[in-house]
Amino acid sequence: MPSSSLGTRRAELALLLLCAAAYALALGAYYVGFFNDDAFYIIGARSLLSGRFAELNAPGAPPLSPYMPGYPLLLAPLTALFPESFLPLQLLSVACTLGSLHLLWELLDGRASPAVRFAATALAGLNPLTVSVSGTVLTDPLFTLLTLAFFVQARRAWRDEAPGPWALLCGLCAASWYVRPTGAVFGAALVGTLLLQRRPRRALACAAALAALAAPWLLRGALQGSPLIPYAGELPTADASPSLPAILSGAGASALFHLRELYARALFRWPGAATGGPAETLAVLGGLALTLLGLRRLRPGPLALLAAAGYAGLHLLWAKTTARYLLPALPFVCALVLLGTQELEERWALRRAALPLATLALALALFAPTLGTVFAASRRKGTPLTTPPERTFSWIRTHAPPDAVFAAEEQGRVYLLTGRRSARLRGAPTSREFAAGLRARGAGWVLSLPDGGAIVRRDDPNAPLPSSDLRRLAAPPLFEKVFEDPAERSAIYRLR
Repeated sequence: MPSSSLGTRRAELALLLLCAAAYALALGAYYVGFFNDDAFYIIGARSLLSGRFAELNAPGAPPLSPYMPGYPLLLAPLTALFPESFLPLQLLSVACTLGSLHLLWELLDGRASPAVRFAATALAGLNPLTVSVSGTVLTDPLFTLLTLAFFVQARRAWRDEAPGPWALLCGLCAASWYVRPTGAVFGAALVGTLLLQRRPRRALACAAALAALAAPWLLRGALQGSPLIPYAGELPTADASPSLPAILSGAGASALFHLRELYARALFRWPGAATGGPAETLAVLGGLALTLLGLRRLRPGPLALLAAAGYAGLHLLWAKTTARYLLPALPFVCALVLLGTQELEERWALRRAALPLATLALALALFAPTLGTVFAASRRKGTPLTTPPERTFSWIRTHAPPDAVFAAEEQGRVYLLTGRRSARLRGAPTSREFAAGLRARGAGWVLSLPDGGAIVRRDDPNAPLPSSDLRRLAAPPLFEKVFEDPAERSAIYRLR
């Protein structure tokens, strides 16, 4: 092995070990169940072990339709081997995150200087978003791994006409789809690129393979009468008469949110920068300029452009916005930003590697305060992110009968951490109608907790019920307050 190649491998290994240490320190950044989605993935894994894909938390255990089965299927063996511990599930996410960094390193081979390759991987691996989400039991780390694997494999497939690499590429498309509905953009981009390149036979073969792989889930949905594609009903196009101004306004709000989260928080978070202030604006504009320079230097092909346009378009139209949805895009943006610095370095005839490494040093310096906060909270616990409302859940485990059904905002979390079944908490005009709705859903208890999902939806008709409204609806004589903890901001009501 040439000495330069050996040195490159050593640099990658040292960086991955550093990232692994950071992820270990941040394993407690969020407790398992905080996001509610993570609870449902574990519920899905447990139900698969019993031979079905169902909401074990809900009365009657209906089919689990809002979530794709790919990630729960991956969790199922670990859930069977370690039924009492969430740590193996978290370590799987850490392994996916480290695997993503390795694939980014491979993807940049031959496309960036060694300094840019190292800096881009470090920027992706050590930024606060990656570190804090690395140990969560969510699809984000796995989907990021599949996204990078898709592009690495696409580069290999385009160099080889043998069917094997193309079959693997279609398999990665299907795996992405079964992990997240947005994974469909990779299959669409693959077929679209082949058609643009006037390769109809290959396009038809890939389309047929993708249709066959997706058919089982679509057939299940058709037979059960459940949505074929989870969350499709939340897109504006699901409305019979969507308003173009409303769609554009929502897309603009999403674009502004994601630009701020990406450039002014995930990459260049100036301490004390006010939202919309000059420091934030400078970070966004500077990051965008470097990204565009990187795009000009990289000159991505139609496959990357179609996939990126599809992924970005879906998230701009979708009503939900949260920083963790940026994780699959983050490695690519880091690479483009550092490629932009390489372009400037060559234009300005600067010393080689000076600008990329200086950019990395600046970013790491800006990361330090946030990472310190994450590590400290992970170790000490005691915050709403790191520690569940244990006194409230302890009361439920002790005083609520095993067959009790709670109406709660975060149903998956309640079931995962208390073992009690749950139904969706829905408001009503009056206390009597509220009680009637609970009885219709089989619920006899109401749990009020602060919302921990960290996802914002525009114009959400099912937005969390405000605690003030809940106090008004769950009032005597139809209800009895049986528990309250002001410190945990929780209350439990029992239907009389």
